[in-house]
Amino acid sequence: MNVLHIKEARDRGLSRYATKNLIGVSSMLMERLIKDFAIDYPLHRIRRK
Repeated sequence: MNVLHIKEARDRGLSRYATKNLIGVSSMLMERLIKDFAIDYPLHRIRRK
């Protein structure tokens, strides 16, 4: 079920941080789910000048 929420949040453009807070999972669980289910979820990086 969490995998579906992760994919939906990715499609809505949410960051990984916002997604993990939204579905209420730890950072480690989020990373493990992304890796285990091969979810293409790019990192949102803040580019500073």
